[in-house]
Order: sequence, then C-alpha cells, then structure tokens
Amino acid sequence: MAYIQGGGGGPISIFIDGDLNVGDNQISFQLPVARTLASVRAEVETAPTGAGITVDIEVAGGSTIFSTLLTIDATETDSGTAATPAVLSTTAFSQYDILEINIDVVGSTLPGTKLHLVFDFS
Repeated sequence: MAYIQGGGGGPISIFIDGDLNVGDNQISFQLPVARTLASVRAEVETAPTGAGITVDIEVAGGSTIFSTLLTIDATETDSGTAATPAVLSTTAFSQYDILEINIDVVGSTLPGTKLHLVFDFS
C-alpha cells in the first residue's frame, strides 16, 4: 500500500509500505499549485542488504527530475548517508504537474521495507 500526506504549502510525504519491489509508477501525485523543489530525501524502516535502493522520480510523460538518482546504500536506512548524494536537475514545477515514483533497484538479499520520501519545497 502507498499513500501521501501533506501538500498544502509544506512538505509532501510519500509512504510505500511493505517489502520494496522494482517497478515504475509505484505511486504518483499531482501538485495542486506551482512549486519549487528544494530537496528530496528518503528513508526506510529496514535497510536493504546485498545492494542499495535507487529511486527515480519523473514528471509524468517527461523525464527524471535528477541528474544523479536518489539512493540509500546497502545496510543504511537514510539517503542522507549515501556515498553519492542525489542531485536535482529539475526544481520548478507547474500547477497540476504529476510526479511518478519509480523504484529502480532494491536490495538483492533483503530489499528494504517501508520507504518514506519527503519532498521539501522552498
């Protein structure tokens, strides 16, 4: 199960429960107003093992918002400690843009569980 919290002007949180799986458009959401994205961070309840987690976020019908994708390293629970930090290439979004969450890689031994993404806007 996946769900969304927030969005009225503060951060938007996305939750994907259970064991993580590779797949496109795990959840999508529409921005109610034009926004400027300052950062995106990720955490999991259970760390992946064997490989890290890679998350891509795309504008529907478009391309990734990252020049370097968002990752959580193997055995870690937070993207803030990633060896290679995510780099945003798109930060300005129009009203009604739809953002899609894709999970490109999960842990190969244990996939990781309960992904939480936080979108901070300026």
